[in-house]
Amino acid sequence: MCIRDRPYTQDEMMEVLGSVQSVERDIKSVERKANRQFTLRFMAKHFQQEILRATVVRSLARGYLVETDPLYVRGKLDSELEFHPGDRLNVRIERVHPEKNVLVFTPHPGSA
Repeated sequence: MCIRDRPYTQDEMMEVLGSVQSVERDIKSVERKANRQFTLRFMAKHFQQEILRATVVRSLARGYLVETDPLYVRGKLDSELEFHPGDRLNVRIERVHPEKNVLVFTPHPGSA
């Protein structure tokens, strides 16, 4: 194929590629948000009253980021107690708002 026979220039192809990559990022973002919302709805329906085992991931400005077992769902832990990354504790769901991407836990008494 001769260069003159190509329907697009290299610059035009790079522009199309950039547009496709942007759309792909947007689709992945929407997919992540939908999966998180589904997960939070599931947690609200099936685990609202349950005691869950969790691991402290890191401290936040006010509280901690924790990850539950075995679902590996992350949420904020509201607590005045002191924890460190890697600490294991029992938690309960305090608030869950799937539409707002909010999942807040509270420590279960005697959980440390």
